[in-house]
Amino acid sequence: MKLTIRDDFQSWSKEKVSGFRKAMLRATLYLEGKTVEKAPVVTSNLRNSISSNLEGAGAALRGIVSIASKYARYVVEGTGVYGPTGQPIKPKSKKALAFTYKGQPVVVRSVKGSKPNPFHEEALKEAESKIMELLEGYVE
Repeated sequence: MKLTIRDDFQSWSKEKVSGFRKAMLRATLYLEGKTVEKAPVVTSNLRNSISSNLEGAGAALRGIVSIASKYARYVVEGTGVYGPTGQPIKPKSKKALAFTYKGQPVVVRSVKGSKPNPFHEEALKEAESKIMELLEGYVE
């Protein structure tokens, strides 16, 4: 989501610039919360890896929500037949894959993979109107 700062930014008082920074912080924290809320949970590692911060200053101020988990990309893009390769997941050096699923041991030759879950996009769609409300008067 990219927003444009109002044209009259250069004439803003210190108080208005400070208010803008606070509003941007609130908007960024709100989006972070929505992203955490939408993230799928198995072990909570993904949710715990979501953070936010502000970068820059003045009209170049940016609010950033990031996901540090190494496997977030696979959750978002999907894996196997549902992911970028479009191929089932097969073992590289053995005859079968062995893992535990819902407490039960499983041994199979291949798996389809995981469907994409663009939870961060859903969070942004849900948060967009609130973000605009928080930044009203500062952006066009």
